[in-house]
Amino acid sequence: VCGSNVVDILRLAFLDSNGVSYTLQPTDPWVYDHAAALTTKPQGYSIVTSDTRTLRLHPTPTENGTLHCVFTSYGLTLDGTGSFFSLPDEMVPFAKWGAIAALLGYDGQGHDPALASYCRSRWEEGVELAKLLTGDNYV
Repeated sequence: VCGSNVVDILRLAFLDSNGVSYTLQPTDPWVYDHAAALTTKPQGYSIVTSDTRTLRLHPTPTENGTLHCVFTSYGLTLDGTGSFFSLPDEMVPFAKWGAIAALLGYDGQGHDPALASYCRSRWEEGVELAKLLTGDNYV
């Protein structure tokens, strides 16, 4: 059972008693319920629909093991007391590249190191451009 602060599971792995790790993929439980089990190690998982915080491993492991879970959790509640900052219109696209680079760099279904690297390069170009335009080395 996952904690109540779990928003999404990014990566789930089963570590068996011999220390071997099996990365689990999100799957449709119907496939495993209606197919002959070819292995005793879990290959996938699903979230039980009656309670979104319960995981079901497919197939059910026949030995003890440990689950390693990387997940996104709820952050702080926004209360509108954050900080405002101004960003010149010319720099907005570079902020977007920085945000996309961060998102693609995380573990999970959207993980894409090559595209994250490209986006990070665009972000870094924007930082250098901002330094040139403002004459500020502290950007």
